[in-house]
Amino acid sequence: MKAPSLRRSVALTFAAWIVIFQIVVFCLSAWWVAWPLLRMASNDFAALIVLSAQTWVELPPGRRGALEAALSAEHGLQRVEARPPLGEGMSYLPFVRLLQDRLGTLTGHPARVAWDSSRQRYLADIELDSGHLRFAFSRERIGTNPPLAILATLLASLALALLVSQRVSRRLARPLIRLENAVQAVGRGETPALPVANGVRELDGLSREFNDMARQVQAHAQTRTTLLAGVSHDLRSPITRLRMALELARAQPDPTLFDNMERYLAQMDRLIGDFIDYGRGTSLRPPQALELVPWLSRLASEHQAGFTPYDEIVVPTEPAALERVLVNLLENARRHAPDCPPQLACNRDRDGVHIDVLDRGPGIPPDHLDKIFDPFYRVDPARQTPGSGLGLAIVREICRSHAWRIQLGNRPGGGLQARLTLPASPA
Repeated sequence: MKAPSLRRSVALTFAAWIVIFQIVVFCLSAWWVAWPLLRMASNDFAALIVLSAQTWVELPPGRRGALEAALSAEHGLQRVEARPPLGEGMSYLPFVRLLQDRLGTLTGHPARVAWDSSRQRYLADIELDSGHLRFAFSRERIGTNPPLAILATLLASLALALLVSQRVSRRLARPLIRLENAVQAVGRGETPALPVANGVRELDGLSREFNDMARQVQAHAQTRTTLLAGVSHDLRSPITRLRMALELARAQPDPTLFDNMERYLAQMDRLIGDFIDYGRGTSLRPPQALELVPWLSRLASEHQAGFTPYDEIVVPTEPAALERVLVNLLENARRHAPDCPPQLACNRDRDGVHIDVLDRGPGIPPDHLDKIFDPFYRVDPARQTPGSGLGLAIVREICRSHAWRIQLGNRPGGGLQARLTLPASPA
């Protein structure tokens, strides 16, 4: 079964709730406002009829005509002949029933109020001690029509509900339709941008999140394409050299050739490891408390780097991911400054814990600092620097997934400073 559209669902919901609201309001208004007013009006009208009847009986016959004329002109009430008898039918209008009950109470005798369909008027029969009288009054004299009022209220409520639901559903459906089209565009490999000024805070937030997601999907797609191209390019050279060494070894075995083949295999294994590390950059493990200073001291010793001690620092982090980042930074520093060992330093302030990797290499031109984290990006494409070209890209992916901040900057006097900032609490 096909699901209803948003416009139809909103319209039905608005209509149902507005009708329910109108019914509740009508009941409360009828009980606390309309019913007391109706009782007061019926009491006043009954008192007028009884007073008019008593006055008419007490007046001399010659003056009764003037009273009847005044009642008809000023109050819409006429005295008529009390025959034939009124029928047994009962009116269900609240005013008529209240009027009939009140007439009986004031006169002390049963009273009858009935509708005269032949003349389109109401007839009221009352009994006095001096005789039986009948008065007539029109429907307009009552001035109320509850069935018509209820019907008009319900119809107006439904019309208002449909109008409001159309406007609201159109306002809600427009950004949702744009979102649906944008999702389809993302599936086609495009990078759409939704407007973030919808006038609704939740929709604006959804649009911002979608735009960020679309950019991330596009970035991951580009990274995947670049990664596959890099795998194809970087593995082709050692495979070609390995094939050549193998052919030479078949013709004339030489231990040097086998050493070369082993070196080519190690190079391939290292490149594949870098690719795997890059693909695993977003993996997360539960953080654990790490005593940073002795841990950094051990890492610096293992990688022949200098270390500047600092006060005791304990941070909640993932040691394996942190080690991968720092090892990549140390290897990058050693690769560009082979004659000067890199330096490790750490400190702490209100922004978090800072770990610096310092070298005295050639540095990076300022206009390349933003691009240096891209996969396979080289400052000088003509210079074949050893490595897969993924070291800093792996660092960026790991930092992004752990909410760490990595910054590169040139040092005064030459060299590069890579600053890794860890939050004081787990991300």
